[in-house]
Amino acid sequence: MYCHLHPQIRAYEANPKPVGLAFGGTIGNERIFLDEDFSGVLVRHHAVDKTYQHGSLIPNQGYLPVEASVLDVEVWGLGGEATKRQQNMYKKREDIFSEQRRKVDLKTFASWEDSPEKMMMDMMSDPNTVRREDR
Repeated sequence: MYCHLHPQIRAYEANPKPVGLAFGGTIGNERIFLDEDFSGVLVRHHAVDKTYQHGSLIPNQGYLPVEASVLDVEVWGLGGEATKRQQNMYKKREDIFSEQRRKVDLKTFASWEDSPEKMMMDMMSDPNTVRREDR
């Protein structure tokens, strides 16, 4: 099973993950995919799948993906409070990692006074000013 929501912290992703609930197949090529608002389902045919046997999942499917509307969804929650706590801990950890990736440590960069950009800007502001370079 694969479940992915919109990330809370927006970050660029070269290959964004599909938003919804999926079963079987691989990410981006799921065997059964429910879209994010559970209004539609897409069923694909796969030759190789670790979740389901090869071949069609619905009668007369063929090799092309089949789209359909969803009328009802039944959800069961299993695992209890311990599982919920573990899930919340994992989510907090992912949020912390995402926040750390967004922060830039300015100490890793050289100071403005020593940068070639500052020297170029100073030269452009008044090119006739005499400057002494320390070596």
